[in-house]
Amino acid sequence: WDGHQRQQRAAVKNDYSVQNRIFDVAEIYNSLSKERVRELLDRYAVQYIIVGQLEQAYYEPGGLAKFPEWNGSLWKEVYRDMDTAIYEVIP
Repeated sequence: WDGHQRQQRAAVKNDYSVQNRIFDVAEIYNSLSKERVRELLDRYAVQYIIVGQLEQAYYEPGGLAKFPEWNGSLWKEVYRDMDTAIYEVIP
């Protein structure tokens, strides 16, 4: 994804569109602040969040634990298959 975004936005002088998005995605998964997570979800108009094997390998267990805990608050679980869940963001 990073490489794809860099290729697609090569003409853009400001790298914010790629590097900061990477940091913001990590913050969505790792942050324990509902206010900050909501701010980032709104900024990028996120509709769905996937928590599966890849996310479990890259992000902090404490941050990932918030997904089932906050279910019904910022998002609702709409799909589960073993260790993979998809959450729909509540507007």
